[in-house]
This record gives sequence, structure tokens and C-alpha cells, in this order.
Amino acid sequence: MLTKFLPGEIFMPVLRQSFTYLLIFFTLISFIQTRDRISENTLINDTLIDFVARPVVPMVNKEISKQLIDKLGVQYTGLPLLQKKQVVTTTMNEIVKSFTDEKTGVVFGIPQAQYPVDVIEVTDDGAIDIGPMITEMHPQIKQQLEMLLSTYGYLVPAIVALLVFLFIQPVFFVFKYIESAITMLLFWFLIRVGFMKISIIQTQVERVSI
Repeated sequence: MLTKFLPGEIFMPVLRQSFTYLLIFFTLISFIQTRDRISENTLINDTLIDFVARPVVPMVNKEISKQLIDKLGVQYTGLPLLQKKQVVTTTMNEIVKSFTDEKTGVVFGIPQAQYPVDVIEVTDDGAIDIGPMITEMHPQIKQQLEMLLSTYGYLVPAIVALLVFLFIQPVFFVFKYIESAITMLLFWFLIRVGFMKISIIQTQVERVSI
């Protein structure tokens, strides 16, 4: 049986072991840092809220703008900018009211009156941007998330560590192919210039049979 020389097998075991150690290290670091930030009440901040809201806000903007234009048509798009803003403010107040709990007067844990719909921006073509409203509500959102963490905070470090593990793990496969390509190119060059050579040797193996 011929055993072929595989350059990638020289460094891959070491690389695999090193990456495993790094993966465990980063997972533990993320777990400890998240746990400490929860205990210090510093995990939730404006940057995190903006990061989470960034992909959601454009979708909400597009959907509400489309609903306004589809339902009101020229009656809305033909209005002066100030009147468009009044229509948007009234509409957003109705939307918030529809989600309000009649008994408590809150929407997702935040009182209805604390939704600053009047700061929503409106463009000349009727499109809206709720980003300024989200920015104004950072303190209320932060308070609600911190209350949620106080209940389920013990799970968050483990969840964050798991996400870090799942996020970093695929990177190994990228390095695997890069390392294989570099190793094969290096050995091809060394063999080509005569610095190394591959030869086939005969080996004897003891075999016991009955």
C-alpha cells in the first residue's frame, strides 16, 4: 500500500490544536466579561441599543411609509411637509395606542406617554424615520432590558459564550484551506528548486495469520 506525502498534514494537527485552545479561551473570556458587565449593570448601553435597532429601523420605516402612501395616496403625498408630519404623528399615536395595555397603560413595559412620536422625521416624499424616536427612548429601553436581565441574567453569559463559540468556529475552516494552499505551494517550490525531493521506499510489516 502506497502512503502518499501530504504537506497539509505537517502543520494542520498543530493548527487544529492551537485553534481549539484559542476558541476555548475566547469563549471563557466572553463568558466572564458578560457576567461581570451584568453584575456592574453596564452591559446595556446606547451603542448596544443602536446596534440592535440598526437593522430593524429601516424595515419599520419602509413598512409604515408604504402603508401611509398606499392608504392615503395623493391626499398624503400632496400635503405640505408640516401637514405630513402632523399626519404621521397622529398615525403613530394611533399605532402606539393599539398596542397599549388598557389596564396598565404601557406598551412593552413603557408608558404610552413616553413614546415621543413627535420627533419622528418626515421627508418631502412622505417617507418617515423613527430613528430619532428610538434615540430619545434609550433610557426607557435600557431600563426595560435591565429589568429583563435581572430575571434572566444568569442565562446571558452562557448564551453569549455559545454565540461566540459558534461565530468563531467557522473561521477555522477558512484557515484550514489557506494553510493547505500555502503549505502545498511552499513544498511545491522547494521540490521544484531541488531543495527537497520525494522518493518511494519499501517498508516491511510483520503480519500474523492463522
